[in-house]
Amino acid sequence: TEARSSTRLTDGGDLVTLENADRRRWDAPSIQEGLDLAVVALPGGGRFALQAGIAGLHAEAPSWSGTDWTSIGALWDRLTEVWPSPSAALARIVARSYGATGAPAALSELDALQPGLRGAVGRHAVAVRADLLRRIGRTDESRAAYRQAASAEPHAATRDFFGRRIAELDGQ
Repeated sequence: TEARSSTRLTDGGDLVTLENADRRRWDAPSIQEGLDLAVVALPGGGRFALQAGIAGLHAEAPSWSGTDWTSIGALWDRLTEVWPSPSAALARIVARSYGATGAPAALSELDALQPGLRGAVGRHAVAVRADLLRRIGRTDESRAAYRQAASAEPHAATRDFFGRRIAELDGQ
């Protein structure tokens, strides 16, 4: 995860999604070190080993579209068994939305989970919902959810990102 940190913001301070990150700028030796350690740790099946495996699959993917979402989803499934936290459940939904499950089914899962979420995870769930709605073409609902997410977001770069998403939805 640290190997990707230099690409999380633009030089101007704008948030960059993992989908749009410049993978050429990632620290390849650090990624390889992490992958080697994850291979050793994963058979133990602990929380941190599973998280390392998830990060490793993201890091070794040649592109966003080349990401192994099926394997990432399976690791999140296992992680939510080992560590049944709201944040893990939310991340599992996101991962599954890019795999065979798809965004519509992920939205249904999120709608079932979201009423019990509070604090930062609850704020993140609103943003996830906005993105899922955007991806399935429910533009008006997505815009409203992004506005809700922006109004509760304490970090300026993330608020600005939500504003850019709203502008995209508005066709600007």
